Amino acid sequence: MPPDLEVPAGVEAFLEESARSRGWIVNLYAQLEFMLADLALKVELFDAYAAVPRGLPFRFDSRVTRLEALLAVDGPLTPWAEMLRQIAHTAIAVQDIRHLMTHGLGQVHIVDGVFHLHLRRFDPTAEDPRRVVSAQFTAAHLREMESTAKLVSQAAMETFREIYLRLDLEPPPGDAAG
Repeated sequence: MPPDLEVPAGVEAFLEESARSRGWIVNLYAQLEFMLADLALKVELFDAYAAVPRGLPFRFDSRVTRLEALLAVDGPLTPWAEMLRQIAHTAIAVQDIRHLMTHGLGQVHIVDGVFHLHLRRFDPTAEDPRRVVSAQFTAAHLREMESTAKLVSQAAMETFREIYLRLDLEPPPGDAAG
């Protein structure tokens, strides 16, 4: 760094905290993306789901769509339907933020003495192929999102673990063999 550019006190600590929070938010989606696909593949073995499309759904949205198709059937997943929907819809509701956290360029802005993480990412559309979306987050907002991501992640993993154990779908996620 050139000697004439002095980093304001607290920026490095803010960046460290921001990186940790971003990691937890992205981690939630990584877990859910895998678990939704894994569950969709494993329940193909149940006759109740014979009419539901098969194969590995790739995008997160398509994994949620597959989950909805599975839950529309009265089958082995029915006891967990409400919880699975709640987990999936909580994740979908903040998907734009997740995209920013995952793919956005982060810069620190100081507004009225408060650090903000400013994230920008390209989000081209047919009408605007150069479209850029952005958002700013304070440390308090990032901590709140991190806390929510941890709670949703924990609830999701507990739900999937229970499903795997009750339906005997191989070792449950998180076990040494899983």
